[in-house]
Amino acid sequence: MSKIFVAITCGISLLQNLLNHDSFRDHLYERFNIDRSIAPSAILRNRSILDMIYRDCMVKEDTTRLIISILREDPTRYCAELNSLIKLLNAVDDFEICRVYLYSSNTRSCNICSHVLSRFIVDHLKEIVNKNGNIEVKGISAIPDILSGKYSEALQKLAEGFVREAYRHVRQGFDLYTIITGGFKIEIAYITVLSFLVRSKIVYCPGPDSDIVILPPIPIDLDHEVLKICEKIASGEISEKEKIETLKRYGLVSQKNGKIVLEKWVSKLIEARKWNSTY
Repeated sequence: MSKIFVAITCGISLLQNLLNHDSFRDHLYERFNIDRSIAPSAILRNRSILDMIYRDCMVKEDTTRLIISILREDPTRYCAELNSLIKLLNAVDDFEICRVYLYSSNTRSCNICSHVLSRFIVDHLKEIVNKNGNIEVKGISAIPDILSGKYSEALQKLAEGFVREAYRHVRQGFDLYTIITGGFKIEIAYITVLSFLVRSKIVYCPGPDSDIVILPPIPIDLDHEVLKICEKIASGEISEKEKIETLKRYGLVSQKNGKIVLEKWVSKLIEARKWNSTY
């Protein structure tokens, strides 16, 4: 039987959908003394309320248990990421193991969703999908919030975490899938390109009543000449000026204190790519 690795970009669909659930809404208003004049949609923008929900999920877990009980009613309707994962696992052949890795923006709302999603996958997903293989969560990677302006740091973290794990699992004989149903669009765009580099299939599902779409990977690769130049810059060597100008236009390098340096996310991408045994 096969082994599969599933990377999932994690958004906040779970919280958005739960705020339309009467029991969950009432629980929030009562447990956290929230003024009922505050609209449910405003809760997602209120950092202090989200902080209280997060602490409750991580420590006392009353809110986590309530969310999981609601999810067990209909996980495909309440959570876009679970909807895609469940339909993916039902669509593929029997597997020995499914290893899941979550990529979540480091915001309170995403932290809550990824934490609960991880718990649900580990504790309850196997009883829902019609498969005998083990299902586990490998980890949760918290990506810096792109909307805060830390896009370079976010791309660095995403490139390092995703490509390294993907190559490691390829070398262990895993088939790769990337679910891009949830998360910020810019994260989805970037991880899609990274997925093509590591030959991962792309999985998307537009809604609970829709079939999943599984796209085959496009066999693209990084320009080897560009890679060599980047590696020389990383090691302190100086390359031709006209090539440096080209790399600047690509956004791969910048000039700091009179020195040409690689952007950090490029360094991490090259470093992570070296895990590939064919490179």
